[in-house]
Amino acid sequence: MAVKVYGWAISPFVSRVLLCLEDAGVDYELVAMSREAGDHRRPDYLARNVRATAAALGPCCQYPLL
Repeated sequence: MAVKVYGWAISPFVSRVLLCLEDAGVDYELVAMSREAGDHRRPDYLARNVRATAAALGPCCQYPLL
């Protein structure tokens, strides 16, 4: 199961997450969002990241990440 990364690829914060996942050899899927369209303010995104910042990770295993 691939890790879902929510964010916009030009964000330095999202880029860092993607770089770490690439380096670790983890399968991931970038769920592209548009900051201009306000995707980071949608209720489904706020449920993942209440601060409405990028990046957010989707569930990737049966146990929460610590």
